[in-house]
Amino acid sequence: MNSTNLVFVGTCGFPTSMKRVFSLVDVVEIQKSFYDLLSDKEISNILKNKRNENKITLKCWQVITHPSTSPTWKKMKNKINGEINNYGYLKPTKENFEAFSKVVDQARKLNAEVIVLQSPPSMPYDEYTKDRISSFFKEITSIVEKNIKIAWEPRGKYAEDDSFLEKIENEKVEIVTDALRRGKIFYEHFLYIRLHGLGG
Repeated sequence: MNSTNLVFVGTCGFPTSMKRVFSLVDVVEIQKSFYDLLSDKEISNILKNKRNENKITLKCWQVITHPSTSPTWKKMKNKINGEINNYGYLKPTKENFEAFSKVVDQARKLNAEVIVLQSPPSMPYDEYTKDRISSFFKEITSIVEKNIKIAWEPRGKYAEDDSFLEKIENEKVEIVTDALRRGKIFYEHFLYIRLHGLGG
């Protein structure tokens, strides 16, 4: 995230009024964009309430990271095209790439600096899936403009596979981590930390 500041503190979503949140933090990660594409009205409202100095990051639409069997899909209003089984799990499919292009379009409108992809712990952990994940990131990083960064928060076994994460990081993808929960911190161009708390 280009700035002379070293540390930006933010939150995910709006636990209180949008205007108040923007007044208290440097960065807001838009959470609603995970469940569904944002409407033009929602994008306008975000831009209206943010301060000039606020930075925005965008949570990636769930259809790209989560399969159609995920319960959160039921909350979606936007209809998807193509074969439903080609969505989710970072598959290098036409359906996922078309969905991602819509996310990039929304990131442009919001002047978002980072698109955050959070994969579920249920994502199959095997060499076949790893190859597909690598292909997916190689493709999207080749088409996204330089002012929008891609960050991936792996969960489950992927979060513990340091050698694979290093390979993905070489594809110009920042690895999101919880610094309080894991030992290795990935930091290529910038450090993106998401803290989930220590309880439970």
